[in-house]
Amino acid sequence: MMQAGNLMFSSALLDDSGDETVGSLRVMSFETRAELDEWLEKEPYVTGSVWQTINVSRCRIAPAFEWMTLEPGEIRLNEGPSQAD
Repeated sequence: MMQAGNLMFSSALLDDSGDETVGSLRVMSFETRAELDEWLEKEPYVTGSVWQTINVSRCRIAPAFEWMTLEPGEIRLNEGPSQAD
């Protein structure tokens, strides 16, 4: 998913104590909602009922993190870490 450019990053969501995982977060990039829905139909955590509630929200990546949207091998000078970092 990262190589295809769909997965920006993932994170475990923790309880207030920080000891237990209570959910997860994925920041994804798809051209259309239909592409996202198609992926969700095949996603193992969805088909295996691991994710029982899924919330989808649109977001805009802040300029300081736009380096995360680089194509493989692409380098933008002075705009964040390079792919090698």
